[in-house]
Amino acid sequence: MSGDYMVHTLAYDARVRAVAITSKNVVEEFRKRHDLSPLATAAIGRVASAALMLSAWASENERITIIFEGDGPIGRIVVEAKPDHTVKGYVGNPKVDLPLKDDGKLDVGRAIGKGTLYIVRDIGLKNPFTGQVNIVSGEVAKDLAYYFTVSEQIPSAVSLGVLVGRNGVVEAGGYIIQIFGGQLEEWEIDEIEGKIKDSPAVTELLKSGMRPEDILKNLLGEHLMEMYRYDVGFKCDCDRERAFNALRLLPIHDLKELLKEGKAEVTCKWCGAVYIFEKKDIESIILEREGD
Repeated sequence: MSGDYMVHTLAYDARVRAVAITSKNVVEEFRKRHDLSPLATAAIGRVASAALMLSAWASENERITIIFEGDGPIGRIVVEAKPDHTVKGYVGNPKVDLPLKDDGKLDVGRAIGKGTLYIVRDIGLKNPFTGQVNIVSGEVAKDLAYYFTVSEQIPSAVSLGVLVGRNGVVEAGGYIIQIFGGQLEEWEIDEIEGKIKDSPAVTELLKSGMRPEDILKNLLGEHLMEMYRYDVGFKCDCDRERAFNALRLLPIHDLKELLKEGKAEVTCKWCGAVYIFEKKDIESIILEREGD
């Protein structure tokens, strides 16, 4: 794994659940594999951190996919987290670039734009569950908090951050805190909200040396119960056989054009891996197709 990890816990006598993550190396892997601009890195890094945290609460075989389908210049953002707490994903425009916001931060909200946020939960049944809401800010964290509150009726606080430097990702991480069905007293809600409001940005906390467990202790204090730790990482399940099967789906005309060129390249959209197939591989597909 990457050295990144997350911790999840219950608090306030199991009326609250929380998870926090440090994901710098995972996000850097996205940046390198897809050759992302700083803005694209920040955007997909936030989504990937969130997807990994949701995997801490997922059922044994559940895959969680988060999709931002906005009208901004970054295009579509798709991230899938698997039960082993690994993640993969891609953006429509990996080189997206916009002027910084007035506060000097990357303008993820403008890059994503307006549109729809989808969360797909797939436990291996015929029809996965898909929830959707309008994108309210494009900043990712606010959109996810809105999704949980509206689509799943779970009041939630979400904080996500990616700090990108000249040479790559400096810090990345986040936390999610969820309150179950009106079970907290007003003063308890005020206590949690006050600590969240007073807390610095999550990247500042990580940069100062705080670990995910420290962040949750800072926010939930003596109300925390036992913590559970999971290592997280980037992992794609593509391989040469899958790439070859994708090549087999091409129209016969396209295959013959590739045959003239002498080779074919198949690039995995999820991880950027390139699979090269020689002339004999293309010929075998054409012979198979023409023999049908």
